[in-house]
Formats: sequence, C-alpha cells, structure tokens
Amino acid sequence: MPATQAERRELRKGCALVVPDFATGSAADDFRALAAWCEANRVDHDMYGQGELVEDFERKIAALLGKAAAMFAPSGVMAQLAAVKIWAEAAGVDRFGMHPTSHLAHHEEQAYAALLHCHAVPVGQRLRPMLASDLETLRETLACVLVELPIREAGGQLPSWEELEALKAAARERGVPLHMDGARLWESAAYYERDYAAIAAGFDSVYVSVYKGIGGFAGALLAGDEAFIAKARVWRRRLGGTLHHLSPLVAPRRCASTNASP
Repeated sequence: MPATQAERRELRKGCALVVPDFATGSAADDFRALAAWCEANRVDHDMYGQGELVEDFERKIAALLGKAAAMFAPSGVMAQLAAVKIWAEAAGVDRFGMHPTSHLAHHEEQAYAALLHCHAVPVGQRLRPMLASDLETLRETLACVLVELPIREAGGQLPSWEELEALKAAARERGVPLHMDGARLWESAAYYERDYAAIAAGFDSVYVSVYKGIGGFAGALLAGDEAFIAKARVWRRRLGGTLHHLSPLVAPRRCASTNASP
C-alpha cells in the first residue's frame, strides 16, 4: 500500500538530505531558531509591510534582480495576479500570454479569470520552452507575456541563453511587456552561469519565490520599476495581502541567510 501523506511526512523527518528540497525540522525547532535569531538581531515587527526587516529584504531582492524596486507578498499566486492586472490595465487589454503548462493554468483554479476577468492565450508548445518564434506567430494584442523559467510541468526545461535573449528581443520588437514566473529562478542561474540580474534583464517584471529553493516558510517577491511596484502595493492590499505583520514570513528567510543565497 502507498504511504499516506502523514506517513511520508514522518519518513521525511528522518532524512538528512531531501532532493529536491530541504530537510524539514519540527515547527518547534524552527520557531526556536527563529526566535533566537530575532532576539540576537533585535528584529522588530513591521506594520503593514513598513519596517526595516521587510523593506531591507525588498531592497536586497530588487538589487539581486537588477530592478529598481520589489514588494513582498504572502504568496506567488497573489504576486502574479497583481502583475497580470497591472499590465492589463496599462495596455487596456484583458488578454495575456502564457505557456500552455503555466502554473496559472494548472494550479491556481483559473484565478486570473475568476478574480481579474482576464483571458489567457496559450503561447508556444507544451513540451518545450517558449521561443521568439512563438511570439512572432501571434495575431492577438496581449497586455503581457508570462515566461516560466524553467517550465516545471515539462521536465524543468529552460531555453538556451541564445533562445532566451531572442525571446526578449522579440517581445521588445512587438512592444509586449515580459513577466518572469521565476519561482525556480534561483536554480536556473547555475544552468546559465550568469547572475540573476543578467537573466532578469529584459523582463519588465519578475516574480520569485521565498520558499522554493531557498528555504523560507512562505511568500514571494515581485520586482520591477518604481511605478510598477507602487501599483503592485495597491493590488496587494486589494487582494488581502498587506497583513498587519509580514515579518513572520520574511524573518525565516533572513534567519536562514547564512550563505550567499538570497
């Protein structure tokens, strides 16, 4: 008989190495380590996202991605919905493009349609990354195009560096903003042998995860220019993400920052 979810969790606790992921301690262990770090570093709570802990983290991620500003959000779903809506409002078009296997299509209950009343147009082929030639065949006006790096559902594939640069150039030529679904961008840098800012260059907005690949509890960041992030903060509040304290989600990642990772 296959193990239940509870049985798998118990087995996982005994593993020193989990691939691909982090060994998971108990909640009590995690909270004790977090409390000790907060005390040692005199960490204070933010108030609705305003405070040194959160704002410093946002600046750090913005700099890593080569963008002017960044905003922390409780979830990647929220961050990417905000990005889609901002680009849709700017273009006056409720259509956006995404890979056929996009997370938005398969794991978010079509939130972009149910909440934002936006329409998604599949771009490219299901079993390979999006390419410049896919944009060149489009006949519809799109508010933006979401590019997932890597495409999770099709084996974690990434376009080559030359293909990625050609995709960015094709989007610029068409005047279509590019948004990166960078939930796994942290792992992608090793493939490209370039820093995060170089990969993100040419993308008008970028989403990254705080827990996928770098061990935070939960959360995401959305990066772009100052005007974009100002609008994102409005949408975070509208979507219920400007919590009284965001520090419980930010502090675990900062606590874990004992090496060169974000």
